[in-house]
Amino acid sequence: MAKRPATDVFHDWALVGKDEGMEKGHAASVSEMLEFIWQQVESTEQNFSAVDVGCGNGWVVRKLKS
Repeated sequence: MAKRPATDVFHDWALVGKDEGMEKGHAASVSEMLEFIWQQVESTEQNFSAVDVGCGNGWVVRKLKS
């Protein structure tokens, strides 16, 4: 089996709805990581930026925006 680019794999998952399961399954751990990031940003008064590399349906980026 040949390796496929991650973006192709995640794109295919999104087409069949697997992205929603990934969102539900990873929401708690991602929320914990983002909370840690926000605490660090606030305590150090440094800027934070992120890049969405197109792996999924954008739910983490929407969470970052909120």
